[in-house]
Amino acid sequence: MGGGGMLSLLRIEQVQKELNLIDDQKTQLNEVAQKASSGMRDLFSGMRDLDPAARDAKMAEARRQMQQRNAEAEKEAEKILLPQQFERLKGIYIQVSGPATAVVDPAIANDLGLTADQKANVEKIQNAVREVMRQGFAGAGGQDASPEQRRAQFAQMREKMTAAQKEADQRVLGLLTPEQQQKLEQMKGPRFELDMSQMRRPGGPPPAP
Repeated sequence: MGGGGMLSLLRIEQVQKELNLIDDQKTQLNEVAQKASSGMRDLFSGMRDLDPAARDAKMAEARRQMQQRNAEAEKEAEKILLPQQFERLKGIYIQVSGPATAVVDPAIANDLGLTADQKANVEKIQNAVREVMRQGFAGAGGQDASPEQRRAQFAQMREKMTAAQKEADQRVLGLLTPEQQQKLEQMKGPRFELDMSQMRRPGGPPPAP
């Protein structure tokens, strides 16, 4: 979704109701998301024509710019939301995305007090997940495959992605101190059941059927 990360949740009506957003807030937040997503597609254009090394370098730079835009947009969104609304949004994001994705968010990382070493190790774990996704997309849906084969390949790909994300969540939790783990659990707040059929997992693979 445009805006990425935590901001993507703010476009979901179910989340808007949970946060008790008023119309003026919705309008302002939509403008923030559109500003963050403008030109985002251009960051990833032309990668198919590059050799693997150049493609990986451009992908890394595109991710860096995207994370920077999202961080700036998130700060703008925080100014629009009431403090309790922003805290609830962070809690929902942690529940929906999982620890491995959530702790990358600057606001959540700051709340947890992640060290530079922890952030670097989280990035390594995320890179491993991205590699599983890259291999999955590269090997799925061949031109000679029948519709049934393609469906089976994509189902298998989703299973691998889901398994990789679950493993990443556990590895990231293992990087946190007991105090940080407790803080992360507290930040979740009341349980929130999001209709995952209406969205892709923020920062991660599509939900399993």
